[in-house]
Amino acid sequence: MTDTASVVPMSSGTTKIEIEQVESVSVSPPPWWAAFASALGRRTPLGRYRLMNAVCRNLGAGRPVAPFVARLPRDLGAARFVCDPRDVIAREAWFCGRYEAIETRLVRHWLEPGGTFVDVGANWGYFSLVAATRVGPRGRVIALEPDPRVFVRLTLNRALNPDLASVIEPLALAASDQAGVARLQGHDETGDNFGLSRLVAHDRDASNCPDPTTPPTFETNAVRLDDLFEQLGLQTIDLIKIDIEGAEVLALRGLERTLRSGQARRLLLELHPRQLVEYGSSMNAVMDWLHSLGWRGWAIADDPRARRRASYGRDRHESPEAGLKLINPARAKEACEDPSRLAWPHQVWRPPA
Repeated sequence: MTDTASVVPMSSGTTKIEIEQVESVSVSPPPWWAAFASALGRRTPLGRYRLMNAVCRNLGAGRPVAPFVARLPRDLGAARFVCDPRDVIAREAWFCGRYEAIETRLVRHWLEPGGTFVDVGANWGYFSLVAATRVGPRGRVIALEPDPRVFVRLTLNRALNPDLASVIEPLALAASDQAGVARLQGHDETGDNFGLSRLVAHDRDASNCPDPTTPPTFETNAVRLDDLFEQLGLQTIDLIKIDIEGAEVLALRGLERTLRSGQARRLLLELHPRQLVEYGSSMNAVMDWLHSLGWRGWAIADDPRARRRASYGRDRHESPEAGLKLINPARAKEACEDPSRLAWPHQVWRPPA
C-alpha cells in the first residue's frame, strides 16, 4: 500500500488535502519512441537541451502525451519514475539523464550507504530517488512535498521502486516557521515547470483572486523541521536539501535548533531572491543569518559554461566540489541588487568545524 492524496474543494475557494491509502498504482508502459529519444538525447554531444525541447513540443502539438514510466541512468541508480513530458524537470531527467547535473553529483558525493537525506520540496522525487539508491536499505530519505497533485506522483515513484520503498518516507507536509495549516499556491499546469508550488506569504490572500487563470491554492499541513526531526528520531542528518520557491526563509527559521546543534552536516540550498521579498526577507539576509550561526557557505558555479560541462559529463574527472566558491560574510551584508533580476543561486552550507 502507498499513500496518495485527493483534492477536495472548499467553500473558501481553496482546496483541502486529504491523504488516503490505495492498494495499487497503474501507469502506462514506456512507448517505443521514449526509449529511442532517451538513448539519442543522452548521447548527443551538443544541443541536447534544444533537441529535448523540440521533441517535447512536437509531441504535444497534436494531443497531450500521456505520462509513462522512465528510468534514470544506471550511474544514478536506474530508479523508475513517471515521466510527464510537459514538466521540464521530468523531461530533463528522462531525455538528458539527469536534472541539475552539478547538484546531482554533489548529492551522490556527500551521501554514503546508511546515510540520511532530507528533501524539502521533493517534487516528484528526483533527488529523493537519486539519494535513496545511494544510501541503500540501511539509509533514510525523508521527502516533503505539500502539493497534493505532485505528492501523488512522488508516492507513485516510490511504489515503482519496491527496493526503495523502505528507504523513502514521503510526507505531504510543508516546512515553515510554525506548525499548523498553511495555504499553498500550486504550480500552473499550463506551464512547463511543475515544481513551482509555494506557501502563500502571510500578508497575501490568494483566496481573493477571482481570475480563473490563477494557479490553484490548497490547504496543507505545515511543520517546523526541528519538531519533525525530533518526532522521526533523526540523530545525524548527512544532507538537507531545501528548494521551496522563496519559503526557504520560513523553513530555515523552523530549523534553527538543528542548525545550532550541529546535527546536520550539510545544507544544499536554492534561494529565490524575488520570492524572498514577499516573505519580508532577502538573499543577503538569509546568508547573513546563516553566517551568524557559525555556518560557512559556498556558492555553486551557476554560469552557463559550468552547467554545460556538468550536463555533458565533461567534469567527470574533477572533484564534485571543484566549482564551489566560498561566500565572503562581508559580501553577504552588502546591499542587495534588484531581486527581480537575480538568478536562483544554489549554495552549500556547512556547520562550524
